[in-house]
Amino acid sequence: ALEWIKENIESFGGDPSNVTIAGQSAGGFLVMNLLSNESAEGLFQKAVVQSGAGLSDGMPLADAEEKVAAGLPNIGLPEDASAEQLRAISAQTLVYDPTYRSGVVGIVDGKFASSTTKAAMESGTETDVPILLGSNMGERGFSRAKLVADMAGDEGAGTFLYNFQHQAAFRDDAWKNGPIHSAELMYSFDTLDTSSWARGIEDIEAESAYADLVSSCWIAFYKMDPMDKTISCADGFEWPAYTEESDAVAIFGEEITVGKASALPDGPQS
Repeated sequence: ALEWIKENIESFGGDPSNVTIAGQSAGGFLVMNLLSNESAEGLFQKAVVQSGAGLSDGMPLADAEEKVAAGLPNIGLPEDASAEQLRAISAQTLVYDPTYRSGVVGIVDGKFASSTTKAAMESGTETDVPILLGSNMGERGFSRAKLVADMAGDEGAGTFLYNFQHQAAFRDDAWKNGPIHSAELMYSFDTLDTSSWARGIEDIEAESAYADLVSSCWIAFYKMDPMDKTISCADGFEWPAYTEESDAVAIFGEEITVGKASALPDGPQS
């Protein structure tokens, strides 16, 4: 897909030399995997990881094959099932079975994937591009995002860390600990007018104005020079790159401010 984008995106008004890969939740894990995938190197210039900053030890190919083979009887197939038999199994059947429900991921086969991103970051061999990453106040995962920020940028690319704390007032009773998993999406994509999550917002004008500010920071990241160490967005907000010295994190609360990452908890305390 990234090869196709590089070859064709100019026809759609895009810039093949400025491609950002972005993912949230499981999509964030996929972006993390691409940061160490040799075949993807050079096909993207920036990365966004929202609530998905996972660093795993991966799974050797032999272990993955063993896991798949062990589950075949559960879906009515022999251990020597053919590709044709496997393709005939419905997606619903695979999702229903506990062996396959969570997928077989992070496989290091020595060909398509020769390393995990965790190992690549530990050795300083990951694809070094600017990364925008973080999590929401009402979910866990900020410590993982900070860990990635600590490990990234060996060759000088900036890492921009965020913690999303804003929520519309009508969510206060349900979201006692702050915005939950996925709650930032309608703001970062500026899609309050089409998001089902936004139904019930009373002060839609104020929330839409806030979404404009949040989205402007994501857009500024997409457009910035890859060597920039500051994102200028949100009508004058200056978002500095995270370093061990700066400890900087953009906090999207009632106002958008710069805070100290080390002062923030991993997620809800109750």
